Amino acid sequence: MVRHRLEARTKTDAIIELGALRVDYERGELHRSAQLSPTLSELADDYVAHLRDRIGDPSPKQRRSPRTVADARYKLDRYILPVLGNVRAAELDVSDVLRLLDSLAAYRSSRRREPTRLSSNTRSGILSTLSGLVRYGVKRGLIERNVVRDVDRDDRRAAPVDPRDP
Repeated sequence: MVRHRLEARTKTDAIIELGALRVDYERGELHRSAQLSPTLSELADDYVAHLRDRIGDPSPKQRRSPRTVADARYKLDRYILPVLGNVRAAELDVSDVLRLLDSLAAYRSSRRREPTRLSSNTRSGILSTLSGLVRYGVKRGLIERNVVRDVDRDDRRAAPVDPRDP
């Protein structure tokens, strides 16, 4: 038997939550608890394994190239998971995505002599990878909806460039 911890603070809320839980069980649905939800880091491992399994798939729409899988893993490890890795998948919201966008706008690559910003194409690709990860969580029933789609286009733009900045 599986035990669930209710999140209610009052007796009335607990009765309501217990009733909803009973209805879920009668329908055969699993109870969704934010505490039992995996973190984005854990979900990312499953997502990359899922992509890796689709290498060489006979269906052209399902098939992924090794380069696509490697690119997704790189973007997750380099940009997304350092910022959002500890966030529970069920608790991810638009403010978390905006926090990631802010960190990407402030990001400076130190691979060259002069630090450079990430291009808009790179930021867009990183956001697409995050959206794919969240979509994977939605299909698995771990996340209610894809919150990356709720981010306005204006929010996706880079921070204004300060001419005094190197």
